[in-house]
Amino acid sequence: MNKVYSKKEMKAKAQEVFEQYPSEDKVFAREDGNIFFNENLAELGRGKLKVYPFDRSDIIKTDKPVEDIDVDAENVDGTPSGDAPVVEVPTVDAPAVDAPAVDKTLGKNGKNPETRNSNTKK
Repeated sequence: MNKVYSKKEMKAKAQEVFEQYPSEDKVFAREDGNIFFNENLAELGRGKLKVYPFDRSDIIKTDKPVEDIDVDAENVDGTPSGDAPVVEVPTVDAPAVDAPAVDKTLGKNGKNPETRNSNTKK
């Protein structure tokens, strides 16, 4: 039989997920050890297993009050913490490509005489 995790063990796994995915605020942990961001996926195929919802605010606590957090802190490279790093993208000069010539000559009935149409009566 597969291992069934306790709620305490699932809470520890949920904490690891919150540390890896800082943008997620809620996860759903199934007793088989799987963690989901979507409740429907957690419920799908669970059988008799329980699904535990965990909120980030219930698991990850900050020691500092909000007013003590320095939002203007700098990253290691000296850029302000709120700014994304600047990435230079090289430009590539590609040679111009001419479009292939298209023969616009149509046969009678306005159809290309070189294509075969099996629906046409002869």
